[in-house]
Amino acid sequence: AQLGVGQTEIEAVSLPERIFSILVMFAALLSFSTLVSSMTSLMARLDQLKTEEVSQFRSLRRFLAENQIEQELSHRVMRFLQHSLNVKKSVQSDDPQVLEMLSKPLQGELQLERHKATFEQN
Repeated sequence: AQLGVGQTEIEAVSLPERIFSILVMFAALLSFSTLVSSMTSLMARLDQLKTEEVSQFRSLRRFLAENQIEQELSHRVMRFLQHSLNVKKSVQSDDPQVLEMLSKPLQGELQLERHKATFEQN
């Protein structure tokens, strides 16, 4: 049995070699199937999260329109919430969870130092 790419002249001759080859092929099939399954479920979850986000912003736009909120204020609210969501995503993906154990003042100092360059640019 050939498991790689290219041509090979090596093949199983005895019964134990054939059994071993079959077991290796099944292990490779199982590993590849698990990998594909994991990737598929991750992509489905990512799609579900994006769909939920789009749905919430659609509901917000409808709420703002139904309540006749001025266009400028609606735009500011939407931009603020989109920015907050992006900040929340970046904080969740970059920051170690152990930082949650810091006191609020120490967390504030840490965040100020972390984003100091951004503040100085503005």
